[in-house]
Amino acid sequence: MLSDLITPNDGVQRVLVAPLNWGLGHATRMIPLIRYCLDLGKQVAIASDGIALNLLRREFPELESYSLPSYNIKYAKSFTGLKIVLQSPKIVRATRTELSVTAKIVEHYQPDLIISDNRFGVRHPKVKSVVVSHQVALISPIAILTPIARIINRKYLNRFDAVWIMDYPDRRLTGNLSNPKGLKNSQSLGAMTRLKPPTESVSYDRELLVILSGPEPQRTLLEEKLFTVLRKLDFTFTVVRGCETPLTSKWNHEKEKGLIYDLVESDLLNQLINTSQLVITRTGYTSIMDLDVLQKPAILIPTPGQPEQEYLGRHLQQSPLFTILSQANVERDLEGLIKLKG
Repeated sequence: MLSDLITPNDGVQRVLVAPLNWGLGHATRMIPLIRYCLDLGKQVAIASDGIALNLLRREFPELESYSLPSYNIKYAKSFTGLKIVLQSPKIVRATRTELSVTAKIVEHYQPDLIISDNRFGVRHPKVKSVVVSHQVALISPIAILTPIARIINRKYLNRFDAVWIMDYPDRRLTGNLSNPKGLKNSQSLGAMTRLKPPTESVSYDRELLVILSGPEPQRTLLEEKLFTVLRKLDFTFTVVRGCETPLTSKWNHEKEKGLIYDLVESDLLNQLINTSQLVITRTGYTSIMDLDVLQKPAILIPTPGQPEQEYLGRHLQQSPLFTILSQANVERDLEGLIKLKG
């Protein structure tokens, strides 16, 4: 657990935390880790890019921050797996650039510990460097390539001094994804969330809370499908869009009622989830950890072509807390599932 890995007297004074900008989950799950380090009196700096960096800057405006090169991964409307595989050279180039940028950050900030969340180029030979991941048994978007992808993934992970697996050792929310086989030095962090269950009974302010995130165009495609359904339903709902792009005009009526947010900070998200009867969101692992800790029922919609989310959807199919819905069937089945969930 985290308290075993970072302690008040471990000799670490300065920490650099660098999450991947791939959806918001990597950034948001670093928030409790950053808070933990700050509570121990350690100095923390953050490094990322895009919306992930913006979110952390909003959450911790007092912390020093650095920009890292963007991976710039794009999802297609179709042939998504092939599209992702073809972008592998782009990821390799970004990782190489990360190494040189990280060297400059280390020279300036002089950290004692680097914590990278799935950024393979954020490490340094003279600084203890650990990588945080929950998907150490990688699944390739093209199934036949999975064995090769796992070998390559383990190779990159083992370049770090340690791999911190974000899952329980005895109750794996991720199923086989967190299997540490082949890793030289792995330790369990448990599940981490920036959210807290209510300490007393709460009144429900809304029936539905929709939380969107993830790369385009799939984020917008799901937003449009959900909009089509939600506009027809006689339910109170709030939408967290998980992006910084302008609202389309069709949301304007809802926005006037104060139901639409682009991004929200931790305290507000905690309040929104705790005061909603049902959540609709992606099958992102950070969302799963949040909902598991809060014991909040949810309809989970895997991102098409993202094998990790599709696997988690299958793995959680029997969970009493979650209902899994294919994005292709949102307009057909969502209304019935909402009513079924009560």
